Amino acid sequence: MKALVYAGNALRTGDEIAQVVMEYAASLAGASRADTVVIPVRTTSGTLGAATLLLGPASQIVAEDAPDELEEIEDASVVADLRERARAIDSPSTAVVDGEPPGVAELDEFGL
Repeated sequence: MKALVYAGNALRTGDEIAQVVMEYAASLAGASRADTVVIPVRTTSGTLGAATLLLGPASQIVAEDAPDELEEIEDASVVADLRERARAIDSPSTAVVDGEPPGVAELDEFGL
């Protein structure tokens, strides 16, 4: 279990979730972008809840070990979604154009 220290609060979540949040936050910061994410967390009463984080270039987040006797929080869909978002920032796709690309104008067209 990890605690994400964010805006002065320790949010307890699973190890893999915390790791992917940190990776996505780094990708956003590198691209000078911001986004919100919703992750599962363990509430102070021990039940499962959700937290919404605003991640961006100015975000100050720390992930630290937080031993817990309760079951590890896992959410494969959250992990996959955040990995995909980070991948989209780190490796943007290129547009594919059907047919021939537009031609380059001949210099004579411009009287040169």
